[in-house]
Amino acid sequence: MLSPTQNTDIQAEKIAEGFSETLVSPLFSPGILLEAADLQRGVDYTQELMRLMVRHLFGSGVVCGLQIKNPNGSLGTLTFSITAGLALDCLGRPIHVPSDLNGLTHVIDECAGMGNKAFQILLSHRSEQCRMKETRCTPGEPSDTVPTRLCEGYQ
Repeated sequence: MLSPTQNTDIQAEKIAEGFSETLVSPLFSPGILLEAADLQRGVDYTQELMRLMVRHLFGSGVVCGLQIKNPNGSLGTLTFSITAGLALDCLGRPIHVPSDLNGLTHVIDECAGMGNKAFQILLSHRSEQCRMKETRCTPGEPSDTVPTRLCEGYQ
């Protein structure tokens, strides 16, 4: 078995030889016991490959939808809606807004007046661990709670 230092040295040599640090796919063989890290590597590989391709083929920004509708200004407040749609962030991650966002507001600075003013709307990728489950190998052994899903969304 390799020590952590030897393993790091081998990884550094592979990168120097032109191998990607992030695009590492697992290899499975009959008779080998799989660990959680092996399965996670398979998921990470496909996600990183997809993000890499999306980032280089399409760039970042709005893919479709996400239009501002019904802007309506009143005393000190602008009310508007944003249509459902899809955007890509600069890392190639999808930002999916599945339904229209209605009744959004933007407070207008009283000193600026109600003339033609521009403002920006920032939509970003968000993810959090979810669906907690207990882990226990044998009865009577202390258990731990770990997340089993990564929920992705927007903010």
